[in-house]
Amino acid sequence: IPVEVHVRAIHQRIRNKKNLRFTDLVDDATPTPVVVVTFLAILELYKRSMVRLSQDEQFGDIAIEYIEGSGELDLTGEDSLTSVGEEG
Repeated sequence: IPVEVHVRAIHQRIRNKKNLRFTDLVDDATPTPVVVVTFLAILELYKRSMVRLSQDEQFGDIAIEYIEGSGELDLTGEDSLTSVGEEG
């Protein structure tokens, strides 16, 4: 499953909406590998200081807030990502 595709899609969505919740991105019918890749994509955006994350309670929903002015998403060169299950 390509993490890069999820990072790009979530970045575009959060940039437009400004605030999302993890449950806006996945639900009970979402296959487990897709849930994992979605979570990794959110962590990648957090690592790049493009979103703020908060969680009101342990195992609760995760709030995702876009950081205005955080720049363009660049996933090329040394910033490129590998797929889940792909060695790199």
